[in-house]
Amino acid sequence: AGDSLASRISDKNTALPAVIPSPTTGTIKKVNLETGIVTVQYDKKPYKLKAGIKGKVEKIEERSSAIISYNGLTLKGIIGFGTEASGKLKLIEKTSQLDSCREEEILIFTHKIDHEILTKATIRKVKGIIAPSINSVDLVQFIGKEIGVALTGNEDIPFPLILTEGFGNFEMNENYKKTLSENNGKDIYINGHTQIRAGVTRPKIIIY
Repeated sequence: AGDSLASRISDKNTALPAVIPSPTTGTIKKVNLETGIVTVQYDKKPYKLKAGIKGKVEKIEERSSAIISYNGLTLKGIIGFGTEASGKLKLIEKTSQLDSCREEEILIFTHKIDHEILTKATIRKVKGIIAPSINSVDLVQFIGKEIGVALTGNEDIPFPLILTEGFGNFEMNENYKKTLSENNGKDIYINGHTQIRAGVTRPKIIIY
């Protein structure tokens, strides 16, 4: 609705442009070249947008949005990849623990990860991973192509990945390590969307 269906750049009588907007949302099904009638039909399936967290619905803006309140804490990563996911927080202290991971879990590593770990996590069908660091070579191999760091979050990968420190070989900072360890087993939501320029947006971690 509101998008241009047709336009006239100029009118020899008024010298003003003319734009005909669509009166409704849908798909153009037919254009009658004799009468000028354009048929627009709504044939879209509803898109379910999940909140990602459990809470209380405080307010609903009809056909627009909902405000949900919850008790929890929010952490920010340095950069993230993939979209969003919700699950149970599981702290991984040894790589061997991957063999017992479940599909509903989001794994927390306090040390550098690599492509082998990402591959094992994919096989276990986990919901996501938070780690301090990774080599860019391993990340490119996992994603399947070179990445840009100005805008991320739409990569076609099995689960979201959030880095708390960056690329290279870094341990997780002590504050994050302590907080995540204390909340092991709780519900967690992650969103890998990152934007560096034109307004900074960091990947989000919500524990509740």
